[in-house]
Amino acid sequence: MENFFLNIELFRLINGNHSLFWDRFFLLYRYAGTIWMLLPAIFFAAIIRPRRLSVLILAVVIE
Repeated sequence: MENFFLNIELFRLINGNHSLFWDRFFLLYRYAGTIWMLLPAIFFAAIIRPRRLSVLILAVVIE
């Protein structure tokens, strides 16, 4: 348990004001980041190991 008073207050300030707009914005931001990380893997699988591409795409869909 955190005992430092200012850390607890800062946590409550940030997490206490939920907004549907910001929740959706950061959800899309997270998904966009995931796509940018997967593009090199998909490119590698398509060029070097084309038989493995379907397995990679299936894993991404299941994720």
